[in-house]
Amino acid sequence: MKRKLIVSGSILGILFVSFLAMSYLSKGKTEEKAPIPVSVKKKVKAEEVVYSDALIQLSGTGRVVSKNDFNLSAEVPGKILTGNVSLKKGASFRKGDLLFRIHQEEALFALKARKSRFMTTLAGLLPDVKVDFPEEYAKWAAFFDAISVEKNMPDFPTLSNQQEKVFMATRNIVPEYYSIQADEVRLEKYRIYAPFDGAFSEVYAEVGSVANPGQSLAKLSRTDKLEIELPVAFEEASHVSLGAMASITNELDPSAPLKGKVVRIADFVDPTTQSVPVYIELTYEENRPVYRGQYVRVEMQGKKMSGVMELPRRALVNAEYVYVVRDGKLQKEPVIIHKLYENSFLFSGISADLWVVTEALVNPVEGTEVEIL
Repeated sequence: MKRKLIVSGSILGILFVSFLAMSYLSKGKTEEKAPIPVSVKKKVKAEEVVYSDALIQLSGTGRVVSKNDFNLSAEVPGKILTGNVSLKKGASFRKGDLLFRIHQEEALFALKARKSRFMTTLAGLLPDVKVDFPEEYAKWAAFFDAISVEKNMPDFPTLSNQQEKVFMATRNIVPEYYSIQADEVRLEKYRIYAPFDGAFSEVYAEVGSVANPGQSLAKLSRTDKLEIELPVAFEEASHVSLGAMASITNELDPSAPLKGKVVRIADFVDPTTQSVPVYIELTYEENRPVYRGQYVRVEMQGKKMSGVMELPRRALVNAEYVYVVRDGKLQKEPVIIHKLYENSFLFSGISADLWVVTEALVNPVEGTEVEIL
């Protein structure tokens, strides 16, 4: 019993001492204060709105077309004969090359016979001319001597007076002379020469077949004078100006762009693409070929635009807004977009005393306090 009392007293003593110790320690401990939250402003990159002039840059992909493309039709009948160029699609030629011939012997002999009859008629008139117009006889004799069935007719003598004119007209000399000249011109149409450097893009007749007047024989495409047909968006067509220089990148030789110049701007809109065709004349370089039908990349300067500013594309929000810093806080503002480029854009429409955020923001909230870097 005595032992139990001793153990119980010891436990109570230990508890009492512990209580005293804890009380002492709690009185000596300094009371800690809760931390005061510090406001941290978000830092953003921004540019002050400053409007100025800017040259519009236009770019796109255009198709190379021939400056001269036309159908070649027969003007005289006859059998088609070979020339200096193969009458096949894709065959190329130089200016002045004989493309092909049309059998002309019958027409040639008919012309020689007509000249012979003309000479016979004129020979019968020379004695009368010598009697009635002695002062004009020498020129008519010289004219007669110059006529040859193998050559084109010489120039017709000048009729000096009314009597001489009536005399020659009533003898059918004047109309017959010009009819022979018309046949000479017609005879030249039996030989078809290349009007420029080019190639046959289409051939509709074969050598040995018979050509009829008006029949399409081939389609010629010029290769030394090429143009680029560039579709320009309707809303951007007003920025293009005649004479503007262009840089053309050919995929066959992308390291050195070719040069070109705007020569025509269509006054209509292509209904299928809703674009305006712009034609750029390509500066020809023989050692750097560009082929008809090929697509090339075109870059050129447009007209000058006033009162705009250019910013990185990443600053644009939903294609119509930007974030500005107004009184130290973020605010979303609508802008007027004048031109979108791959990496930037031209705009106007907000006050010039603001700063525009030029970086993409993560989960931005309007009204957030920010600091401009």
